[in-house]
Amino acid sequence: MQSEYAHMNFHPSIASEGKVHTDAHVRAVAHAAMKNIPGATEKINAHFSRDTLNIPFSIPPTPVINLPIHLGW
Repeated sequence: MQSEYAHMNFHPSIASEGKVHTDAHVRAVAHAAMKNIPGATEKINAHFSRDTLNIPFSIPPTPVINLPIHLGW
């Protein structure tokens, strides 16, 4: 749905859709919501860290192998 019409969607499934779409905004909301909790900043930073294990495309894919075509004979 285009963003200028998103406020007009009253379908029940819209309740489960996230309202904040980018990682930076989710991180900012998490910091704002937990700013008074001691130790929360470290937990938030650990959760949103961009280490090589957390980036989904850092793991190399398996190589593509050409398979023989089965023509159904």
